[in-house]
Amino acid sequence: MAYWLAVEAVQSLLVSRPALLALSEWHSYVIAMGISWLPLAGWVLYRAIRYDDVSQSVQQQRELQAARYIEHTPVYDDDYQPRFH
Repeated sequence: MAYWLAVEAVQSLLVSRPALLALSEWHSYVIAMGISWLPLAGWVLYRAIRYDDVSQSVQQQRELQAARYIEHTPVYDDDYQPRFH
């Protein structure tokens, strides 16, 4: 409901402009809805750009954790012979 009120407000601003009086009511609504989607598009673009930065830092953090991970399996030399076969 609040979104549609915002679209109505933008549409009424568009209709009140003398340069845009030639627009039909339908065209002014379409333009108002397009204008109302600009913040959403900006937010999505911001998140997409930020995701690259976040994903790189997460990948670096996982590599550091993997380097610190110590496996609890014994490491043997190449010539190791087990005592029991």
